[in-house]
Amino acid sequence: FKYPTTAVRLARELAPYNIECFEDPVEKDRFNVAWYSLLRHKTDIPQALHLINPSDVLRAVKGDAADRFNISGNVATVKKCAAIAEAAGCPIWLQTAGLCLGIHAAFSTHLQATLTNDLLPCDELPFVRDNDLIGGSLEFQQGHFIVPTGNGLGITLDADAVAHYRTR
Repeated sequence: FKYPTTAVRLARELAPYNIECFEDPVEKDRFNVAWYSLLRHKTDIPQALHLINPSDVLRAVKGDAADRFNISGNVATVKKCAAIAEAAGCPIWLQTAGLCLGIHAAFSTHLQATLTNDLLPCDELPFVRDNDLIGGSLEFQQGHFIVPTGNGLGITLDADAVAHYRTR
């Protein structure tokens, strides 16, 4: 939404539905921390911000603007953002790729295993693809990816699938 008033109205309408969190309830064009802080105090739904930059996570924490964070970026960025959120007592989840293939999901699984925060379910969803290119070698049990072991990322590239989807 463009303005906090719209987000507050919608949050009040959604309140009876046990919403897990309100993700990015206003546009982040200028990342107005005061707007997010205001929203946090005007609504009862936990507020989550999708952020990549550690300085933005720090600004959100200092401004009392978030209850949790959806973090993305490279390894160094994710680790810095996660450390700031952890120091503030905010849980996180990762979205390094979202609707990705198995290779990226395996990378994200390994990265998540290095974090000590309270981790919420991630947004890596290779199993919604026609083919994840790793032949199911990234195990998924009871709603969780199992951290693969073995060489590299611990997964096996499905050479037949790669050949099938190769373009020239």
